[in-house]
Amino acid sequence: MEQHISNALHGVTSPRGRNDHPGAITTGFYDLDSVTGGIHPGDLILIASGGPADVGPILLNNFVLAASASEDVPVAFITFTKSPHQVSKGLLAVRSGHSRSSICEDKIDGHIIECAQHLATLPITIHGEVAAHVEGVVDAILAAHAHKLIVVDGLSIIAKRYRLPPKRLLERLQRHANLMKIPIIALAPKSWLEAWDVDVAFVVDEITSSPCVQVHIVVDRNGNTGWVNLKWDSLTETLSNIAPVWREAK
Repeated sequence: MEQHISNALHGVTSPRGRNDHPGAITTGFYDLDSVTGGIHPGDLILIASGGPADVGPILLNNFVLAASASEDVPVAFITFTKSPHQVSKGLLAVRSGHSRSSICEDKIDGHIIECAQHLATLPITIHGEVAAHVEGVVDAILAAHAHKLIVVDGLSIIAKRYRLPPKRLLERLQRHANLMKIPIIALAPKSWLEAWDVDVAFVVDEITSSPCVQVHIVVDRNGNTGWVNLKWDSLTETLSNIAPVWREAK
């Protein structure tokens, strides 16, 4: 069974053809889309979160699946700390509605297998365990020029290892996003939000209880700030839309 899933997930790492789809890309959450207008070409977007249940990577995986599955947008997933198989399992957890830990167990049902097979058909290319230095970031981004969305995981590892100021890394990301006209979404610590003027920044509060998690929009190209609520299932570690609740920051 595990081999069956591995074979299906293997297809996710294969490059796909480019699909020229004009306009913004959906986040998969209508509240976030209504406020930010979606993900625009050339955007630099940061996602920050923390706490025992780190929802940032889960929110990022939702963005990846919404873009690739709903709009057939080619996505490049660049990571410095994970293998392609680890990234694929995280995406599979979101796609199937199962927790990440249950994907690693021996008991795998038919629904997970079906989701894995669907995941393997999506236009997602995973660049796993990229060389963890600044030029490794740049090289991976330049190699992803044929995609329409680039996501980056592990920037804080590079900054810590080489004692680099966050501003230097974010400046490079912003420059390439603008030149390539491709949006870049990166996971980053909350403290990085003060280092550079990004286009959009989401901060996910530490979860205290189900069924909701608040996503703060602390920076937005339209000048909007505030927060929206998303439904959080602590058992399956999944996010979903709920009735729209938008609150402006006071």
